Formats: sequence, C-alpha cells, structure tokens
Amino acid sequence: FESKIAELIWVVIPIREIEVMEVMPEGGSLVSAMLFSTISKNAIVFSAIENRHELIARIKELKKNASVIEQPTLDAHKHPKILEPALNHFENSPLSPHNEAKQKIKENMWEMYFTDNGRSISMLRTPELVDLTTKGIPNKYRTDIWMIYS
Repeated sequence: FESKIAELIWVVIPIREIEVMEVMPEGGSLVSAMLFSTISKNAIVFSAIENRHELIARIKELKKNASVIEQPTLDAHKHPKILEPALNHFENSPLSPHNEAKQKIKENMWEMYFTDNGRSISMLRTPELVDLTTKGIPNKYRTDIWMIYS
C-alpha cells in the first residue's frame, strides 16, 4: 500500500507486541526495510525508513524498559490492575450537539456514496471514497466499513 497523501496513515504497534525485529536485506523495491513479527504471529514490513539504525536503537531501548516495568511483583494479587473501560463504552456516550450535527452530515455524504456506488463488498472503490474516509467514517457505518476492508 502506498499512500498518495503524506502522513495519511499512522501505524501503532505496542512495544509489548513486538516479538522479533529484523533488518531486511537491501534489494528490489525494499529499500531500508524492516520486518516486525508480533506475538500474535503477524508479520509487518516497512520500507523506506529514514534513520533506520536510530529507530532500531530506540525500539530496543523501549523494549528493555518495558520488560522491566511489566515484571510481576509478589504483591500483584494485592494491587490488581485498574482496567480502562471498553471502547464501546465511549462510542455509546452522548455526543455534543455540534458533534452530532457533524455525524449527521457525514452520514448523509456516505448515504449518497452508497446510493451511487453500491454498498458492501460490491462497492466501487473510487477517489471519492478515499476523500470520504479521510473526512471520517460516521460511527453508524464504522463497523460495516471495517468489515468490508479487513
């Protein structure tokens, strides 16, 4: 995937999820590339990384610090971790009138797109779809769009 818009996509991989980090050999289309393997057995390749050696050093440092922090203590059962509420808790919270109006506008724009270009897996992928996605997917359609593109 190559984004035509600078800084359109940000990928976040939690340090604790990185199991293996490898420098890829130079050649072909992979220039200054790295391979990350996660605990869940996903492999992710990034290429054209600026300052790759600095990035490697920083990740190693963060992994070392994270492993020190995450070591369980003997008193772990006395002080249970406080868990954050699930994301659906935040999604169902009421919106301000301003944000509710913005959601309605987005919903209308997406409905017009669905009418013109279909819906579900048969939906046409057009530059207009990229624009709509960049402007934001309304909460009402977020799960549907996620299922279509994942």
